Amino acid sequence: MPTKQRADLAPKLTDSPEESAFVNDIEFDAAFRGYDRAQVDDYIEKLTVDYNAICKKCAALDDENRWLRRALAELMKKGGPGA
Repeated sequence: MPTKQRADLAPKLTDSPEESAFVNDIEFDAAFRGYDRAQVDDYIEKLTVDYNAICKKCAALDDENRWLRRALAELMKKGGPGA
């Protein structure tokens, strides 16, 4: 049975976890004496939940960072925090 090339398994990351193929769309060939498929599927499901939570947290932190940078820029225009 042919093995998948590394490029076939490369994640396709997007800005949205729901659109990401990082975990959800990867398929592996069945192999004799391979891993228990149900265990692998369960583990991938857990990874997907964690990955999506991390992506959402990262997006929230990006939003907060942008807001803080704008607030700092406004303070600097007014002569800095001590002015």
